[in-house]
Amino acid sequence: MKYLKLYEQFRLILEATGKRYVLIDGTSSAGKSYMTEGLKDKGWIILGSDEYFDIEMRIPFDHEGKGYDKEAGEEWHKQMPKLRKKDDKEMQKRGATTIAWSGHPHNKEFKAVNDTIEKHKKDWRTWYMYQDYLYGRGKNATGVIFDDISDNILKYIPDCEYILLYAPLDRLKDNVIARSEKKDKRGGWVFSDQFLKRFKATESEKESRISMDPEEKKVPEGPYTKKSLKELLEDEVLQDAFNEGEKLDVDKFISDLGVKKDNVKYFIKLRKPLKKGQRLFNSRNKTPDELETYIG
Repeated sequence: MKYLKLYEQFRLILEATGKRYVLIDGTSSAGKSYMTEGLKDKGWIILGSDEYFDIEMRIPFDHEGKGYDKEAGEEWHKQMPKLRKKDDKEMQKRGATTIAWSGHPHNKEFKAVNDTIEKHKKDWRTWYMYQDYLYGRGKNATGVIFDDISDNILKYIPDCEYILLYAPLDRLKDNVIARSEKKDKRGGWVFSDQFLKRFKATESEKESRISMDPEEKKVPEGPYTKKSLKELLEDEVLQDAFNEGEKLDVDKFISDLGVKKDNVKYFIKLRKPLKKGQRLFNSRNKTPDELETYIG
């Protein structure tokens, strides 16, 4: 019944806008890119926040007007030395600025939204993703997926569908190692920052199941003990997979997760309950087809 109501809500959105838009949120290395890339062939337009580190993706929206205008954006960037003459020379170069710079033509509108976002979540990439949705690749799309490590896009599109892509700790570990082998290293912050902001430990198996997926009869992860977590995360292969100087402090992570007692079984639960209409998708052994089916 719950999912029938959700489906009806999203059907009404589609009828009203002609567009379906879904945020796939989750920690780095949770499997978002693999899942969302697999949906491209099915007609979805994927807007990933990491794309906007590339100046070529930002330039079309960096101008005084609205919409997609690469020429206007390019001209604005050519003015950087003059616009930023008081700044460091490196910061005067083409592409060395973003919407977060106070001199950007749309900085005030960006700041108005950004001021409503929690400090640790502030991210200028969201504004570009929203512009791309309005005026760029998403303009004429019938299905758009936002691939991000935060829910900031909800500040711009409040009725955007939301799915938290969840990777159990052992799966997250495997993904970090796999990325490292492809010369795409991450830091221990995947666990100590991003995972901890979303999840914590509980001694209650029932509490874990209800929090993570009330439809399932089994908990999605665990149980763990202090000892088993240390064995899982102190693995040299994992530690070597992190960027130099960004290793994971395993003991601190275990403590911050809420695993305090020895020889006690712990399960994983959401640190904050999802809001009404939001859902969690466990990425373990799942395919893009299964994610699309889950989206509905």
